[in-house]
Amino acid sequence: MSQVQTQSRIRESASRAEIHSCVVEKLSHYAPLSDSEARLISRLEERPRTFKANEVICGSGEELGSLFIVREGRAYTYQILGDGRRQILQLYYPGDIIGTRDIVFEQCTASTVCATEAVLCPFDKKDLKEVFEKAPKVAALIYAIGMLEQVVVLDRLKAIGRMQARERLAHFLLEVLSRSRVACHDPAAPLELRLNQETIGDVLGLTQVHVNRTFKQLERDGLIKRVNGKMELQEAELTHIAEFTDRYHRIDTSWFPVSRED
Repeated sequence: MSQVQTQSRIRESASRAEIHSCVVEKLSHYAPLSDSEARLISRLEERPRTFKANEVICGSGEELGSLFIVREGRAYTYQILGDGRRQILQLYYPGDIIGTRDIVFEQCTASTVCATEAVLCPFDKKDLKEVFEKAPKVAALIYAIGMLEQVVVLDRLKAIGRMQARERLAHFLLEVLSRSRVACHDPAAPLELRLNQETIGDVLGLTQVHVNRTFKQLERDGLIKRVNGKMELQEAELTHIAEFTDRYHRIDTSWFPVSRED
């Protein structure tokens, strides 16, 4: 490597150190981003707002004017069934973009609410135009992760439709663990769920009482251990029980366009 290239890399590393972006951290798990790509996508997080727990982000049928990047906290999308029951469709964690599923519509197809106090960064969906024009690799990443999420929903649908409560909960815990490790870049990090049992029940089609009973069963079986708000999992045993496949660990990026800096 030449001296000019070395100095360029040093300047880029110093510049990247100034960028603090949850979405950049998540995307970088799957493919390295150049300094210009990281700065372009991090601009979408320039207007953070704090939301209260249970505060509605977007109601079903409302105009979809903004998308949101999750910086802190948890959120979820849900629909109310005809008999009044709630079905949670998708969960959001730091680094996730809320609204990409509905971007082809003018209105929100479901309601989105904060599960905890959260810091979200709203941006106009038109802002993605610049990302797609100037950073095709980032656009490919956003598209690929969107498709990944669809596969995860199908996996969960299979679990809900064909598995007993014990297997459903095991599958869900492993799903949340795998996606949270992407965000924190720590393959050994314990699970910090930050979701109440009613919410978990509405994800899995179980009552709150059934979720509580199933958690206790997993604890008695030595498959989970809850300590100070965090959870240690016997991952190998739970993976076997739930027939779980970690979709978040890696994706195929061989087809991605090459950026100018690569």
